[in-house]
Amino acid sequence: MIIDNLISKGYDVFAFILARYCYRVGLPTLSDDDYDVLEDKIRRDYYDECKTYLERCYDDDPIPIRLLEALNMEVVYPSVPREYYDYLDEDKSNSIRAVRSYEEVWDFVNSNKGKLLHVSLKMDGVNSKSLYKNGKYQLTLSRGRASNSLDYTQGAKKILPKFIDGEELTKVTAECFVTKSALPALREKYDSVKYKTSKSAAISLLRVEHELDDYKELNAFAFDIDGGEFSRVQDKYSALEKAGFTTPPHFTISVPDGQSYEEFCVWLKSEVFDALAVYKEEYPSDGVVLEVDDLLDTYTEKNQYSDRQIALKFEQWGFEYLRGVITDIQIEQRRVYKSVRIKIEPIKSSDGCNATYINAFNPGIVIENNLYVGKEVWFERNAGAVNILIHGKRLEGIMNGNEDSD
Repeated sequence: MIIDNLISKGYDVFAFILARYCYRVGLPTLSDDDYDVLEDKIRRDYYDECKTYLERCYDDDPIPIRLLEALNMEVVYPSVPREYYDYLDEDKSNSIRAVRSYEEVWDFVNSNKGKLLHVSLKMDGVNSKSLYKNGKYQLTLSRGRASNSLDYTQGAKKILPKFIDGEELTKVTAECFVTKSALPALREKYDSVKYKTSKSAAISLLRVEHELDDYKELNAFAFDIDGGEFSRVQDKYSALEKAGFTTPPHFTISVPDGQSYEEFCVWLKSEVFDALAVYKEEYPSDGVVLEVDDLLDTYTEKNQYSDRQIALKFEQWGFEYLRGVITDIQIEQRRVYKSVRIKIEPIKSSDGCNATYINAFNPGIVIENNLYVGKEVWFERNAGAVNILIHGKRLEGIMNGNEDSD
């Protein structure tokens, strides 16, 4: 294998970049364990050189064109006519501010008192953008800049509407995924590595030609449309549904007047969290989007976040608590400090991936908590699939059924 050859010749950084690219395009070439070993070496020996890669999702990596060409590997460029580039370019830094407590939602609601709110399930799939010209489907790309996107047209054209009512150019943004119940059959039929999660299975179906029947398992939930004038979020969802797109579960809601904070928490749990949690078992999701429905309302942006919307990432979408047995404690020297990663016996998390490493931050935490090989530790797996050690008073609080303890 090419990656094995690169590693054997000491080209670890190139092997690491290539492995991430192969996973991104739906053709993983390393097992989880082998990738973890390679990433561990990169963190230890090449952290400064690969810091940007280590701190971002592989979806945001640039296509390693020169590396692919040097290895005589095919470089698949998106077939995007130059006239579409400016329209399809987008700023990846725009995000929805995540909140993890009732207090933060209470503050958001009070700052938008009396306004109709739009609620939707925040899908955790493969973000895509599809282009229509004069109502006719043209292509689908991954998120990011058009010149550096992956071409998803091959798979997306099999499930998206071929024609819609629209202006000269219309862009539709969607999350593509495979339902959790469909994964076992795909794993049995094909390579289980490529179909381990709803997201990786979707990437494979989008990028690699499959039997036509397999595309019944590929879904695209559209949540935004550019082109046309919309005054409400709900109007966008209605337009998408009228055009033949499937949208995430959603509804509009008004917060009852005169509620105390305690009454608000009960109401939010029942009317928002519980209402959407029924979809969680089947659809991959990582939160709930709560936003002001009125798109004409004035709002401000701070630190690349808009104050008109938030992502609720607690209750049924909170951190996942897991336990693992330590097999190794690795101290890594940075330029001005030391960091610690704990290796544990692999344990499968709810997202279908193996948790192998835990961030323990610094040697002081290892000493204070008497961590050693063979000891069982608690950790949380957040929405970004990062494993973080739980210790001290917070661990005591969780053990006693009080997660708010600090």
